[in-house]
Amino acid sequence: MSASAAPGPVAQCAVTRDGSQLVIDWDAVPAAERYLVYRSVDGGADYWRGATAALSLADTDRPGTTLVYSVRTKDSSGLGELIECGSDIPPPPTPVPPSDCVFSVEGNIVSISWPTAAGATRYVVYRSVDGSAAYWRGATSELSFVDSNRPGTAMKYSVRSKVGSQLSEPVTCSGDTPPLPPVVAPASCVARNGASDVVLSWSDVPEATKYVVYRTVDGGSVYWRGAPTDPAFVDSTRPGSILVYTVRTKVGAALSEPITCGAPTDSFTVDALVVGDMASCSADNAAAVASLLDGLAGPIWAVGDIAYPDGSAQQFAECFDPKFGRHKDRIYPVPGNHEYDTPGAAGYFNYFGARAGDPTKGFYAETVGQWKVLFVNSSCSEVGGCFVVSPQYQWMQAEIASLDPNSCLAVVIHHPRWSSYAPYASQAFLDPMMQLLDDYGLDLLLTGHGHFYERLGRSGADYGTDPGTGFRQFTVGTGGIALRPPTGAATLSISEKLIVDSHGVLALDLGEESYGWRFLDTGGVILDQGSDTCRNG
Repeated sequence: MSASAAPGPVAQCAVTRDGSQLVIDWDAVPAAERYLVYRSVDGGADYWRGATAALSLADTDRPGTTLVYSVRTKDSSGLGELIECGSDIPPPPTPVPPSDCVFSVEGNIVSISWPTAAGATRYVVYRSVDGSAAYWRGATSELSFVDSNRPGTAMKYSVRSKVGSQLSEPVTCSGDTPPLPPVVAPASCVARNGASDVVLSWSDVPEATKYVVYRTVDGGSVYWRGAPTDPAFVDSTRPGSILVYTVRTKVGAALSEPITCGAPTDSFTVDALVVGDMASCSADNAAAVASLLDGLAGPIWAVGDIAYPDGSAQQFAECFDPKFGRHKDRIYPVPGNHEYDTPGAAGYFNYFGARAGDPTKGFYAETVGQWKVLFVNSSCSEVGGCFVVSPQYQWMQAEIASLDPNSCLAVVIHHPRWSSYAPYASQAFLDPMMQLLDDYGLDLLLTGHGHFYERLGRSGADYGTDPGTGFRQFTVGTGGIALRPPTGAATLSISEKLIVDSHGVLALDLGEESYGWRFLDTGGVILDQGSDTCRNG
């Protein structure tokens, strides 16, 4: 008995489109019990897609590829010949994009909207900011989309209609988002120590929705402490630790710049603030230093090079005053070499007036408690020299002679006697005055000129003499001008602290027989601190 023959092949088959699906149809073969359908993608192998007794089968589309379908018959005797249905598959219809897109912004919200696109099941939204690549922002079946604002940027949105897996061409809408109005920081902030807590209070900002309070402990990281709605806050104290608080105004989601108010839990009292090398019209850090001073009480001893590049009246008016002018009434200055780049330092003397002393001299004296403070002009050639018979030396000698023998003595001067910055390593022209001061018992030499912070150990007027018993020198050229780390020479052997990457101010606690110091960066963090006794105490 001969074996039964396999069923014959289908006579013809075709592929048609039904939306996002493809439908394969074929003619009936009388002997066939089932029909098997295969598919090849982009010329690859044939893969089984389904089996049916019907005369058609629906399959999912693969947009962007070349699909070829084949059909074969099947009965109990076997499989018929595989017949290709052809590769002429109708392309999917291109979705129609929305005809328009409208962009609007209000506060922190950006809204876009568009009209209905025929046939669309969803809409896909993309965004580009300031010309960057477009990124997906969301998909919706609605005719609008809400997004977060990026104030002060150029934003471009594009919307595509989606039908099945097909996307239309984009329609775009764009606009510039205006910057949010700046939030005003509190004008002042005070921190007071209680028996078991720290009490903060600051000036009210009428438009504030709340305030945000932060704290650092012993110069560590900044931590959030609270968000009160009133301009006051009570925090737990940390006995023996140095606490520094900052406060920001909050309006909506926007925050102001911080204002700093230090609350040390020990007995440190700020009697003077030292800073120099301060402002130019391009010195971005000067404003941050001025803001730090907002939260620190006490006189400001400005150690020269106050307005760059040459201390002209215009530079004082346009570069220094907008940043530090609100502190003018408590600044006690000395001129630096840049002030004398304007003849007679006229811009400097005209700006500070009588506070700067006689314009032909530029030196004067003040008293702070038990301390005598000499404000000295180190541009010696401009005031008759710094040698023994010079007017400034004679004045200094008379001031020292009138002192109480137990007084402590500080000198505010622009040029340092010694420095780890090679060009200023030794300013020998100051030697006659330094020897006079050392002989009396000078305690503090407060200088600028070098664009960094440096604390030298105690030494006599001759470098390295009287180690541990002479006077101590500070360089505080950190008032805003670009910092200039020492290069080209080894750090001085008597250098105890060198900070080359932080602007800030030196705070001094001037006691009857002692002094303390703290160097604070513009965030209010203490980077250097210590205390010592006066030589005549």
